[in-house]
Amino acid sequence: MPSPLTRSGLLAIATAVAVAVAGCGTSSSGSAPVSTTVSAPKLIGHARCSQNQAAGTLNYLSGFEWSATVGTVDVAAAAANGWYKDLCLSVELHPGNGNPSTAAQTVASGQTAVAEVGGASDVLSAVAAGIPVEAIATYGNVPAITLITMASVTDLHQLEGKTLGYKNVMPPELTAMLQKLGVDVKKIKEVGVGYDPTVLPRGQVQALTGYKSSEVPTLRRDGYNVREWDPDAYGISGTFNSLIAAPSFAKAHPTAIEDFLRATFHAYQWCHTNVASCLANEAKLSQSGFDATAERNRWNVESGLVDGHLLAGRGVGAETTAQFQPELDLLLADKLIPKAPDLETVVAGQYVAAVESGSTVVWPAP
Repeated sequence: MPSPLTRSGLLAIATAVAVAVAGCGTSSSGSAPVSTTVSAPKLIGHARCSQNQAAGTLNYLSGFEWSATVGTVDVAAAAANGWYKDLCLSVELHPGNGNPSTAAQTVASGQTAVAEVGGASDVLSAVAAGIPVEAIATYGNVPAITLITMASVTDLHQLEGKTLGYKNVMPPELTAMLQKLGVDVKKIKEVGVGYDPTVLPRGQVQALTGYKSSEVPTLRRDGYNVREWDPDAYGISGTFNSLIAAPSFAKAHPTAIEDFLRATFHAYQWCHTNVASCLANEAKLSQSGFDATAERNRWNVESGLVDGHLLAGRGVGAETTAQFQPELDLLLADKLIPKAPDLETVVAGQYVAAVESGSTVVWPAP
């Protein structure tokens, strides 16, 4: 398991694109202190402003650099529009490296206040490994992960004796799909690969795990005839894009967590009708090139999956233990975790519940 990032390491990841949202309170991140004066907060009362300022600077770590995923685009938009500042929050943005274990460790160590990870499986795996984090919001209630093959593969039994490439860890939803279809997964060679999807058309692997919003459209746009195997089509449940925090920090500063989510979800809705502006924020933050066409498609696909699979009567980010249970069952079945974490402590759905009224986020704060 990777060792936690040091503060200097976290700032190195940021590569000088950290966005500091000036607000009330003193900085806990080592940067210059900001004003502690509470003067005429714009959208909340003095008491709540004081509570939020007591949290200090909230370091946010994205899932993977500045890709236009839900839980990243809206965070960047909330910062750019000053909505965190309006709620007396000071927020710094840092790009993640795609490793959920590293993200969880920076949260547990206090270097990061909120981080984005892949979904319930990542949260559960971190807790099972002894990393004290909790999910404060989960965007997607359907698998965003998918299995990709070339179009010549018409039956997944054809993968027996072949090589399947995955990133970080083999997604349990995909293993469950293969097993449900009667594929002998012991006959498939599973290997870790990087983020270049062309390993599939080049024949280095015969199947590749990927995201519905990323590798699939990228390969098709580049002219490759690929086939997508969606676990949702075979009755396999899943989640994607969870935000995590340390339970000790969230308990000490509940209004800061609530109002971080409040501003973020307000920005999520705003980005639906202001996509160009939201993607422009991402482009400014990106230091590794920004493919506007690909990232717009990523946002469209992911936000569509979120909006199309909301929990009944609830809004974006809402969580329940029942929502996490299917992935916990898969992790245990595949022996990917040694024992089941207590879902009641892992799923901290009270923070989202505090900022929504039915399916609508309450903006501004009461």
